[in-house]
Amino acid sequence: MSIEAEITVTLASVEVTDDYQVELRTRRKGTSFTPDEAVQLADELVRAATAATVALQEDMLERARHTMTHGFDIDAPRAGA
Repeated sequence: MSIEAEITVTLASVEVTDDYQVELRTRRKGTSFTPDEAVQLADELVRAATAATVALQEDMLERARHTMTHGFDIDAPRAGA
């Protein structure tokens, strides 16, 4: 009789930071990957880079809309008037 367990080890993780950077973390400084793992990591990096670019563009668009809406409020009463 034997008891078996399958253990999943994260070799690398990819995240988008709050300042729109793609962050790659690996278990060690020098990490080697099989060809399939390398392709999977490359796909993750591309997805994260796309997500970071989209998030940055959306934030820039929202800031531009906010500035256009509220940046030049010509209907507000002038001081002293």
